[in-house]
Amino acid sequence: MKKLNKHIFFVLVFLSVYIVNCSEDANQPENPPQLVGSIDLSSYGRVEDVAVKGNYAYIAAKDGGLIVVDISDPENPTFKKKFTTPNPLWRIFISGNYLYGACSSGGLVIFDISDINSIR
Repeated sequence: MKKLNKHIFFVLVFLSVYIVNCSEDANQPENPPQLVGSIDLSSYGRVEDVAVKGNYAYIAAKDGGLIVVDISDPENPTFKKKFTTPNPLWRIFISGNYLYGACSSGGLVIFDISDINSIR
């Protein structure tokens, strides 16, 4: 398993999420950014936003609500769970053990993410 340093970027490209590992000093040509892994989320609609806490990436998908991806092995991110939201989810933000999501209709959803096995 590839160890990631603290400079990780999640690149959202329409229907997929790409994990890119960047070096401590991106100006050094011997340490260019590297694509580490990716996951296809095309069955959930367009990817809108991502927030990360611990070994999980929480992804707002226009047609799929909130998607949870296990990134403990960044080379092989795996789908963990999906939560349907009342309206398309556009933006998400994590504060403490809560994930806040803004829906396209102006609504707000809040998830307790303190236990990955019982998100509510």
